[in-house]
Amino acid sequence: HANILEFCRPTDEPGGGKARLIVPLCGDAAYVKYAWEQGYHVTAVEWSEVAVGALKKQFEASGVSFTTTTGTAGEGSIVHESHGVRLVQSDWESFAAYALAKEADSFDVIMDKDAFGFFGPVRGKPYAAALSKLLKPKGHVYLEV
Repeated sequence: HANILEFCRPTDEPGGGKARLIVPLCGDAAYVKYAWEQGYHVTAVEWSEVAVGALKKQFEASGVSFTTTTGTAGEGSIVHESHGVRLVQSDWESFAAYALAKEADSFDVIMDKDAFGFFGPVRGKPYAAALSKLLKPKGHVYLEV
């Protein structure tokens, strides 16, 4: 997880703002919280209610409290948001449709932990196309396989 800091510092945003990082199909992985602790503004997307709940508990154990909304990041989405972290419970396709309309070219870093493998060659092409449109020019993609 620390390797991501070699590619993009959390304050690489022009003007010293927080770099935005998106983690598709994040599960309940600790690296989401780690990236947030390092200073990234993190958007984590996961369809599993259990995984999002476990991830939310990781943050709450550190004193983070969330505001929860529905439908604000795509059809059927449940969004837990607080001070630089957004946990989105949604299927990827619904979130991507929302994000492409509202957040194109807005992420500095994509951290992918084998979502390409999950989607396979057929669904992987639209997944990759969506990521390329969400990533800022000169953004970074960090792949774990």
